[in-house]
Amino acid sequence: MLIKTCATMSAIATLRAVCNSNRGILSQKMELIDALVNKFGQEQATTVYNRQCTVVKASIGQHVRHSLDHIDRAVSAARIDSASKLIRYDLRHRGGVDESDLRAAKDRIEGVDMALQEIMMEDFGEQRIPVFDPVDACFMLSGDDATEFILPSSVARELAFAAHHAIHHLALLRIISETDAVRLELPPDFGKAPSTLNFVKDQ
Repeated sequence: MLIKTCATMSAIATLRAVCNSNRGILSQKMELIDALVNKFGQEQATTVYNRQCTVVKASIGQHVRHSLDHIDRAVSAARIDSASKLIRYDLRHRGGVDESDLRAAKDRIEGVDMALQEIMMEDFGEQRIPVFDPVDACFMLSGDDATEFILPSSVARELAFAAHHAIHHLALLRIISETDAVRLELPPDFGKAPSTLNFVKDQ
């Protein structure tokens, strides 16, 4: 198997890459919501969006909201004017309106996408591009203890983590979409990781 080399990129190239990766995730979320509405109509699509899948034990809305939470928090830390460089992923807002309402979900997706675009278009001038700035990412590492462990990281690493985390939730959304209760046709690359797409391309 050919092992491709890792690339050390400039700060601006890295910033654009991690922002575009997350924008691609957001685009797939939007595509899924539009496909639901196109197939079922707004009212029934909302019912499908909220229905618990018996296979993955969660709804489409829960997966959309949860993975969007992670992206939103990483994006907030990436803003040049961000006062907080502490990301607490496990303090979640379960049951938010975007978890149950399609319009609210689309509005939030559009808002996060706009924030990513603003970061990419920022005129940094003489200021340091914040993509490699240090951040502290907090995680609970055990179900027996609610302690959050602080892990030193960077803005770029957390934006990349948010995208990779969301890909796995998109893969679960594909599974839900293929169940008999939904039967939604999605693009072949929906929910597939970049490594998978590149592997297939090389075959």
